[in-house]
Amino acid sequence: MLNFVSRESLIGKKTLLPTSGSIPSAYIGIDPTASSLHIGNFLSLMSLFHFQACGFRPIILFGGATGLIGDPSGKNSDREQLSPEEVEANISCFQSNLSVLLNNMYSEENTKEYFSHLEKTPEELASDIRFVNNVEFYQKMSVIEFIRDIGIKFRMNTLLSRDSVKNRLGTGDENSTSEGMTFTEFSYQLFQGYDFAQLNQKYNCTFQLGGSDQWGNIASGIEYIRKTTGKEAFGATVNLLTDSKGEKLGKSAGNALMLDSRVNSPFNFYQFFINTQDDVVEKLLKNLTFMSNEKVEEIIKDHQIKAFKQDSDGNVEDERYAHKILAKTVTKMIHGEEAMKAIDATNAFFHRDIKNINKWSLEKLENHFISVEKHQISLDDLSSFSTIASAIFGQSKTQIRRLIRQGGVQINSTKITADRHIEKSELLHGKYILIKLGKKNHCLCMVQ
Repeated sequence: MLNFVSRESLIGKKTLLPTSGSIPSAYIGIDPTASSLHIGNFLSLMSLFHFQACGFRPIILFGGATGLIGDPSGKNSDREQLSPEEVEANISCFQSNLSVLLNNMYSEENTKEYFSHLEKTPEELASDIRFVNNVEFYQKMSVIEFIRDIGIKFRMNTLLSRDSVKNRLGTGDENSTSEGMTFTEFSYQLFQGYDFAQLNQKYNCTFQLGGSDQWGNIASGIEYIRKTTGKEAFGATVNLLTDSKGEKLGKSAGNALMLDSRVNSPFNFYQFFINTQDDVVEKLLKNLTFMSNEKVEEIIKDHQIKAFKQDSDGNVEDERYAHKILAKTVTKMIHGEEAMKAIDATNAFFHRDIKNINKWSLEKLENHFISVEKHQISLDDLSSFSTIASAIFGQSKTQIRRLIRQGGVQINSTKITADRHIEKSELLHGKYILIKLGKKNHCLCMVQ
């Protein structure tokens, strides 16, 4: 989907829009079901930004109303209902996330090059985005009006044929583990259909974008607009982000990569992409950045050379070349240049021998690790290093003990030779432990 408009089509053209008439809009909807946007939301936003590059006015619709109902797509059971206060608070968090994200993203070098044909500053590009809350569509509407005026445009056969409904009802699947569906969630697609119609009427919105699990909801809006106005509207979906095993990355899957630095540190965000499997790096470079396809292909080509080229000692030149470019680019887009500089400093710090760290001031120590999540552990945990490391890094105690014997484990920059108790006297400033496990795993623990 992200390549549905070739990069070449923008060359020599200001936009792909008609030269006369009002500028059409495209939109994505985001339900405020959490206090932070996640990487799946960013993928949908990227598709919207591609439409912006083609001249569409982008709209981000917050689900102040639909967030109270719950989207059944991709769920086997009812979503936990949120209070109006929780939904409002989450929207406020989303607005804060987007304020930071848009400022950083439009300032990133690949993004600026991609949007250069529009001849707008990063600030102007960000101000082009319209924010709407769908609660305003329903505040003055009664239940009778909704059922009579909107419900009459939807046929039951069509509604029941949607995957989001069939999967929940277990239609045709004897092995279904679904708990069924409430009328509340069944009505969700009517609300999303009406949302599209309202945006179409108010803002000339002709295109809706969303994840591949949203097609049924998008189709409801297209059909509603056609039935009520006779106009044509369109929709497109982007494939959901998955890990190397094909599992969905998202909040509902329990493995979401959150964008808010208050929830997920920029360093952890960066490390996620550094540790990405090789077979998905190219896809992520194309989907989550504005690099040209040619540039991505060149990066992958260089990566394949560097990942296998060895020096005289048998060391690989750079097995994470493409991963580093991906991680740096996306981190700059989300968290900004300054956050990336802090991460670079921390990485340099982690990947060299550290001397006299126990003599560092508390201020110097905390400043060096400002972008790193501090893992909370208790004094009782100090009885076994392998227990601490296993909980933090997700490796078995056997694996950790083997790594200790191989000389691959350090506590406060000193190699340990056996799994052992950590003394209170070893704590930096009475509360920190610096752990390095192999080449890639490292963290700062705070003891409470």
